[in-house]
Amino acid sequence: MLYWEGKTAQLNIEYYPAQEKEVYGDKESIDFNKIFWGDNFQVLSHLLKEYRGKIKLVYIDPPFDSKADYMKKISFKWQKIKWIEQNLLEEKQYSDIRWKDEYLQYMYERLLLLRELLSDNGSIYLHCDYHKSHHLRCLMDEVFGEENFINEVVWGYHTGMRVKSYWNRKHDTLLVYWKTKNFIFNAQYEERIYPFKPSMQSDWGATIEEILNKDWIPTWIFKSKLLCRDVWDISQVFNMSNEYSAYPTQKPEALLERIINGSSNVWDIVMDCFMGSGTTCAVAQKLGRRWIGCDINTGAINTTIKRLTNIIEGQKDNLKSDSNLFSDGKINTPLAFKVYNVNEYNLFKNKDEGIQTYKSILMESYWVEAVRWYFDGKMSSSYVKIIDPNRILSKKDVEEVIKHIQEQQEDYIYTNSPLKYYDIDLICSGKELDIEVFIKKHNTTNCIIKVKDILIEKEGLIFKEKPTVETGVSIDKNQLKISIKDFISPVLMKKLELENKNKSEKVIIEDYKQIIDSVAIDVDYDWKLFNAEIIDNPWKKEVVKWEYEWEYTTKWNQTVAIKIIDILGEELFETYDVIVK
Repeated sequence: MLYWEGKTAQLNIEYYPAQEKEVYGDKESIDFNKIFWGDNFQVLSHLLKEYRGKIKLVYIDPPFDSKADYMKKISFKWQKIKWIEQNLLEEKQYSDIRWKDEYLQYMYERLLLLRELLSDNGSIYLHCDYHKSHHLRCLMDEVFGEENFINEVVWGYHTGMRVKSYWNRKHDTLLVYWKTKNFIFNAQYEERIYPFKPSMQSDWGATIEEILNKDWIPTWIFKSKLLCRDVWDISQVFNMSNEYSAYPTQKPEALLERIINGSSNVWDIVMDCFMGSGTTCAVAQKLGRRWIGCDINTGAINTTIKRLTNIIEGQKDNLKSDSNLFSDGKINTPLAFKVYNVNEYNLFKNKDEGIQTYKSILMESYWVEAVRWYFDGKMSSSYVKIIDPNRILSKKDVEEVIKHIQEQQEDYIYTNSPLKYYDIDLICSGKELDIEVFIKKHNTTNCIIKVKDILIEKEGLIFKEKPTVETGVSIDKNQLKISIKDFISPVLMKKLELENKNKSEKVIIEDYKQIIDSVAIDVDYDWKLFNAEIIDNPWKKEVVKWEYEWEYTTKWNQTVAIKIIDILGEELFETYDVIVK
């Protein structure tokens, strides 16, 4: 059993309400798969009410405590932007920066909830690597019981780092546990390739020396029906692959296909509360399982929505020929899903709304990415601490920051692990006059502590602007016509200008379609649930259309809602009133 500072088990779980926000696919479906946007602790707590003991398979790929920033590569579609090299931009998707005790408590709380959601015949796969596999194994033993450990599956691959100073890290670990011994398992087989001599087909003894001597030409055959080992050789996702989404840490569909086929049956519910690029949901949809996905990151939500809508559109065309989807005269999985917002989720939402609103504005203006530990966020290579607006920055605040840094450094020295040092930015609305002198004198850490006083540095506040669009919305009798004439993303333009600050030429985007990732239209928006009747999700280098049509069957006043996502993940939502005569 592991012990850490602040270890607590949540005994009284609060129910967090969820709001339906969007629906995709067959809106007449009697059942829907589900995507939740929000903190997965709140999402899992919400799910207890309906799904306690009903989830057949849980797969999670949580943060590895790697202290890394994960970047999504941004591609411009169709043609190169003038003065801009293709694939120049990278957008930070998320950071894996929890520290030792915070990380263990974070995982402990979520594993306890997952145990409650897992069915008696269900199993859980925890995906991890060398950073924390030893700690996570101990956590899993405590939560699910050491006696319920099934196996440690090793996923090996050949891509990635190439170093000569130590053994190359070319595998991840899957910790597999069951809820009870009455768990679902379907044996999986893999194909192996064996050489043999044409004249000795019954002899598997063709040696390497014989092959290398080239006295005979080996014939390669597939030997099927070999039970899978607990060492899986599955390729990672390459950027040329059709399933590639440019999302960092994306896992291959072949990996999830083996897990889902092996540990669930058709119509079973599969859940992934660290959804990422949506691979678990995508494979579950293809294999005729119901699924629930969750993520805190809007980039993950948008990536998964796009991926699933494309899959479902293809399934509609091949429904009755796909045995995974259609058997015994019924559909095995819904061809539709809903997107939910849990607890009106907002990254900065807290009990103290005033302070959190203030912090959210500052974090947005300084382009600070939120983190979930002692600091409020991260900006470039600096960690950010925002002082409450109702007081000035004091020497006591500085002392607390220094103490925290020292504790982290001591912890890393004790564990003989190298600590990567960062700069610290303290953002405040007012400060004690001699605060910089105090920092210089008392800061004994290896971090540089800087102060940003917004009362003085007002010029440094550059607020993010929402995208804008010029559209044409018209209706002739009962025929709705929508055209997108122009689209401007101020955030993207700022990033491009920053990337090209040393160039004299002005950045020019000649065709807005290059920077739009997807378009969805609700032709009869009720101001509650966005129903995507028209979906334009071009894949890879294809671009969106510029005109859309819809024929109404009734005469009435309608509200048309248009949702546009640019290649950075920035969302534009516009509504238009039309009259069907």
